[in-house]
Amino acid sequence: MVWLGVWLVDRGSISAGTLVLFVLLIQNMFKPSRKIVSEWYKVGKLLASTERIEELLARQPAVTDSPGARPAPRLTGRLSFTNVSFGYRPETAADDDRVRTVLHHITFTVEPGEVVALIGPSGAGKSTVAQLVPRLYDPDSGTVAIDGTDVRQFTLESLRRQVSVVLQETLLLTGTVAENIAYGIDAPDSERIVRAARLANADQFVKELPDGYATMLGERGATLSGGQRQRIAIARAFVRDAPVLILDEPTTGLDPESAGQVVAALRTLISGTTTLIISHDADLVACADRVLVLEEGRIVQEGSPRTLARTDGPFASLFGRAVDGGESPVSAGGESPVSAGGGS
Repeated sequence: MVWLGVWLVDRGSISAGTLVLFVLLIQNMFKPSRKIVSEWYKVGKLLASTERIEELLARQPAVTDSPGARPAPRLTGRLSFTNVSFGYRPETAADDDRVRTVLHHITFTVEPGEVVALIGPSGAGKSTVAQLVPRLYDPDSGTVAIDGTDVRQFTLESLRRQVSVVLQETLLLTGTVAENIAYGIDAPDSERIVRAARLANADQFVKELPDGYATMLGERGATLSGGQRQRIAIARAFVRDAPVLILDEPTTGLDPESAGQVVAALRTLISGTTTLIISHDADLVACADRVLVLEEGRIVQEGSPRTLARTDGPFASLFGRAVDGGESPVSAGGESPVSAGGGS
């Protein structure tokens, strides 16, 4: 347009002012054009996100309430695995030859209030065992039972209300500290929340926050340290007061000081609660009444921490000196402070 305009000005067909006017008009036309292009790019991203959301909403849960499932009564926490086998199936694979079997005929029992540690190398099936309790998965064969009843006979909601879980990565939501502690229970009262925080060694740092228990936390609790987030998760487990507790690497990634505070809170939490501990922390493993050592989906060792520490095998190579030497949470008589009622 500029070259054509210069040629027309040279011939006297238009004035220089007319040429400048057309240049300005063209520039103004490009602005909305570029905006339309950028908005169309956003529309493309929105459509792709919508497709992913639709795919997620269209997925059907692999675990659902069984026909005739009934609400679980208040459980005492006697947990038993009987000849349990399990394998992960790829979502896109329909054939059974692609199943990755991780548990092979596992059998053990945890009495009410007993603390059992599951240890072993990565991929041994420790977390899988824990995930079968609240029915995140169902076993391919065998039975997982609580109080002598197959967990598949209970409704999912009533079963999971009686199982507390403290994970390696704490899931905190946008909301106040009190709301995050009380997450998952109906009609919580402030006294119950504060008591749970005290038992979890969280009350002191919560009171030091700008608004105390009313302090708003960002998504995933990014404003808190790792140890503080874990103690909020432990307080959440306290306030639920569930008879079954699962601890899946709750101290991994924490500095020694934070890990010590978390372990101290966990020792109180597991007192009198049927507990499965998955951890590489010697202090936490030493709190267990019994240890199950898993390798390639099978139980290869079983016994108290102190007994296994003095026995040749995988447990002694991992924890022997830490558990059996020096001061230990396990008493000289082989009884943990949990089973003795000491707890804290």
